Amino acid sequence: MKDIQLHGQPAEQLPVADGTLDAVVSTYVLCSVTDIDTTLKDIQRVLKPGGKFVFMEHVAAADGTCTRTVQDGITPIWKTVFDHCHPNRETWINLEKAGFATVDYQTFRLSIPVVSPHMAGVATRTSIDPEAELTHSHRKSRQPIAGDIYDI
Repeated sequence: MKDIQLHGQPAEQLPVADGTLDAVVSTYVLCSVTDIDTTLKDIQRVLKPGGKFVFMEHVAAADGTCTRTVQDGITPIWKTVFDHCHPNRETWINLEKAGFATVDYQTFRLSIPVVSPHMAGVATRTSIDPEAELTHSHRKSRQPIAGDIYDI
């Protein structure tokens, strides 16, 4: 059995040496971090080449939907009341731009007002130089769309 380490520090500066973790697991964290791009870069920093980032998050609803209108309107108050949570964060965009070798996810709905839809997936750290990998990356991902419901 492998050792499991749990860390509860801020996600933007993980207290782990570079390239030492096989996996990072995050559930409903990226909505609340101060700087999502810095967080994703730090997750990549601590992962071994080929390491996995496993995530589940609530994300912004599709533009033009009633849910998205509510999310956009309530975000300033919601962030204050719910520990910096952004119900309208388009997390899939940040994940796709972060430089992972692959980003695979599905979207689904839960019956929770304001914080829906949700996404769950796995991003894989590059196995070579991140700058070189970015030009050769293969991503199987897409923006959540209205009506998306998947079983995971």
